[in-house]
Amino acid sequence: MKKVIGLIVGIVLVLVLGAAAAFYFLVVGVIKGSEPYKMTVELAQKNEEVVKAVGEVKDFGLFPVGSVSVTNNAGEADITVKVTGLKGSAKIHTFFFREGGQWKLSDAMMRTPGLAEWVPILPLEIGAVTFHSESGTGPVNEEHKYVLGETIYWTTVLEKAHRKGGEVSLKEGLTILDAKGQVVSENPELVIFNEKTASGAVSFDNHATLPSAGQYAFKTVVTDRFSNRNVEREDKVTVVNSTTLKISTLNFRDEGPEGPVKDPPAYQQGESVHLTFQVVGFAAKDGNISVAEDLYVLDESDQIVLEKPAIIEVMEPWTSEDLLALQNKIDIPVSGKYKMKIIVRDRNSGQDYTSLSDFSIGGEGTGATTAKTTAKIPEKTPPAEKTPVATPPAPETTGTGPAGPILVTTTSEPATTSPATSEKTASTATSATTSPPATSPAPETTTAPPATTSPAPEAAPAGPAAPATTTSPPATTSPPATSPPTTSPSATTSSP
Repeated sequence: MKKVIGLIVGIVLVLVLGAAAAFYFLVVGVIKGSEPYKMTVELAQKNEEVVKAVGEVKDFGLFPVGSVSVTNNAGEADITVKVTGLKGSAKIHTFFFREGGQWKLSDAMMRTPGLAEWVPILPLEIGAVTFHSESGTGPVNEEHKYVLGETIYWTTVLEKAHRKGGEVSLKEGLTILDAKGQVVSENPELVIFNEKTASGAVSFDNHATLPSAGQYAFKTVVTDRFSNRNVEREDKVTVVNSTTLKISTLNFRDEGPEGPVKDPPAYQQGESVHLTFQVVGFAAKDGNISVAEDLYVLDESDQIVLEKPAIIEVMEPWTSEDLLALQNKIDIPVSGKYKMKIIVRDRNSGQDYTSLSDFSIGGEGTGATTAKTTAKIPEKTPPAEKTPVATPPAPETTGTGPAGPILVTTTSEPATTSPATSEKTASTATSATTSPPATSPAPETTTAPPATTSPAPEAAPAGPAAPATTTSPPATTSPPATSPPTTSPSATTSSP
């Protein structure tokens, strides 16, 4: 009986081992028959780092290790295979992503005998740089041509970053040069990205405002901090003077004109509504400009609840290097949904431009601004001295005219860069009551006296981002504030 039992156990054991071996060879066969394995073999045969380490590859191990998973047209794979060459052997480890039915190599490493660390063998790549107008997701600007004062948006896509434990560590540096090769803005650590991601690519969303018309070179250097690999790229950008009046970079802000962008622009009762924007395309006559802003607030039935024609007037000497930045502050006591109507008038050219933006008080917001304005530009510039504004016991409106520096930013952590030209800012303060549908009291108009432009400061080391505008006394034009351009980063991950 014992012999029979032993025989049965032996047969079962053989069958189990045979099944396990068959399953193992089946898995190995599946891996060897997969596209990622074939791509790994081809990489090992052609990669300079592999050939340098082991010589010409002659053989691959019989039993590759890894996994291949596919769901519809998407999937992931990692393959480890031993390679043998004329000078020695090594192990190659590769990572792949599948998208749209196509396998794409994401990372590859090599480890030779005696080394504990895997060494990256792929060069870091900038997969694409795309320039946009209006916003980071706006129309593609294939010519890289922008109007003076317009915000330049571009996205840099990085591929084949080295991973440790699924984490990617990258650094993006940016230098902007003018046509003479002079540095306009420089930040070697515009973006610092440390994050775990399973995505095949990492994208950096940047935006900048340049000080004057001309040709510029955007030099980008990205460093893989795990492997110390660098990749560089240069893109040309053209900035032209505009002859068409328009409003650029319009933002609702929280807590003040230098506060964070408020998107959607939904304010609570008692909160002041702050609005900042730039004006471009105005004309100078005999070296002087004459620009006025009219401000209106409309309720849901399009009835005017606040009316302030010529809330800001700027009449003063001007140079092509100056940027005209305006600010408004409004206090509305009645909750509801409103529209901010801004009309900018250039008396020298006879042009005018109208912007209509939704906002709300004491409830849910109505979304971002209309298509004629731009939003989501978190810029900051150094605050100037503030003079208290006398306000009647009712809603208050404040207008702020000409202001400050070049602005170079991305959408995250700030750091300062080199100096730029000045913007100019002036402010006014008025008030009016807002009762259901009633118009405000008669407008108050104040003319701002001429201001001078202070010289650009010397280059500042990287640091916190500088605010975008300065605030000055009501109904006057303050001397322009100057500050270095600011840079701040943002990174996102996406599939390759």
